[in-house]
Amino acid sequence: MPCASNSRSSNLRSSNMRQDEEAAQLRRRAVEETNDVVRGNLIKTLVDRWPEDPETRALLHDLVHVDGFAHNRTGVVKLLVSRWPDEQTCVELRRVVTTDPDRSVTKAAAEFLIELRPGDAMTWMHEDVRSQDPGVRMRTLWALRTFWKDHPDTLTAIRDCLTSDSSAAVRYEAMNALEDGADPGTFVLALQAVGDPDAKVRAAAVDALGTYRTVVTTAIAQALYERVTTDDDPDVREAALRTALRPRNPGVLWPDHPEAISGLREYVAADPFAKSRRFAVYLLDHFTDDPEVRALLRRIAEHHPDDRDRRMMMCKLSASGHDDPETKEMVRRMAVVDPSWEVRAHAVKGLDWQDDAPDLELLRDRAVADTHGNVRGAAWETLALWTTREDIAALMRRRSADDPDPDLRAQLLVEIVHDAQHAADRHPTVTYLATRVEHDPDADVRQLAADLTADLTSGEKNIEKREVGTRHRWDWD
Repeated sequence: MPCASNSRSSNLRSSNMRQDEEAAQLRRRAVEETNDVVRGNLIKTLVDRWPEDPETRALLHDLVHVDGFAHNRTGVVKLLVSRWPDEQTCVELRRVVTTDPDRSVTKAAAEFLIELRPGDAMTWMHEDVRSQDPGVRMRTLWALRTFWKDHPDTLTAIRDCLTSDSSAAVRYEAMNALEDGADPGTFVLALQAVGDPDAKVRAAAVDALGTYRTVVTTAIAQALYERVTTDDDPDVREAALRTALRPRNPGVLWPDHPEAISGLREYVAADPFAKSRRFAVYLLDHFTDDPEVRALLRRIAEHHPDDRDRRMMMCKLSASGHDDPETKEMVRRMAVVDPSWEVRAHAVKGLDWQDDAPDLELLRDRAVADTHGNVRGAAWETLALWTTREDIAALMRRRSADDPDPDLRAQLLVEIVHDAQHAADRHPTVTYLATRVEHDPDADVRQLAADLTADLTSGEKNIEKREVGTRHRWDWD
């Protein structure tokens, strides 16, 4: 009997040794494996098979901080909480919250910490926000504003960090915490942070000012003006201009006095075509009552290298309500010489905005001479309203036959029929359409002419205008 007992003990020791060696080998693989997904699976296997092994838990305590894959670190957090929801795990969770570089891992750890120790978690965070390590303070601030933003102690901690913390990164996090709340009570803090020594903090403060909708806007407008005209950091200046343009009632956030408007104009004029000044140009558009502003914007409208910016500025100047001859002449020039067909087309339409009687001679010229069918079509959209003039009516018929663009020929045929439906005698137009049915080089236009003939001979008094032509090839907006 003693021999049998010794044999069983020996087998048990041998089995335990094999398991210990297997566990040790798996731990080594979990540390050395370079594939993130495979490593994560090995970690889970370790916990499933050897949950009571203290070395397994020790390994998890290491990996939750050093594994290079955020998904794996989150997985380790979940394993620790599910297997060992004790004080030692809470210590590790607290450390993860205050040190992990990935917000998804931090969020998971904080949520579990609150679940395990609901009464202590916030107290620990308020202790950590006074840490000597600025990285810890920064991440703790994020946790406070994410999970306890409505608590008065959290607002106090944010205030303290914003006004007195030695780390720019911590002050930046505090500034973002204020922006999230947009509490009118913190307005003074945001206004003070506009003068922070760190440019990133100043830019965040400037962005935050645009979220305060219930405070007096004059102080905000003045602060933005000072940032644009005095700040040496381009990102801060751009942030100030962007904030000034945010929709507000009654208007933009910029001081409405000559000095501020002049300062903005000079800022734009120093480099009017630079991308960094695009928000300044958009802001300047709100002060077109100033003739010097209009003169600068006209220069930008004609010479900006970007087609879209030229078009936008020309259209805004045309529609600004200022009936100055310089702007009218600018639009006329751009209708003829601008290299972009879109700009020319909008300029042609702009000719119709200027007066009750548009420049018909220029429109006639563009309707025939422009190299792009969309521009010719834009000219005809206005000229079609003036077919009571015999010269325009005759030109429309001629161009409906010989314009090189089939879409424009179709557009003009529709306009001809639109006029003819009100005539006492529709027969001349029916006869003309018959020639287009036979001779137009484009099959679609020939079919349209046939359809329009049927419309005119149907006896209908009001013929629905067909949606064809160049206006349907692009967006007027």
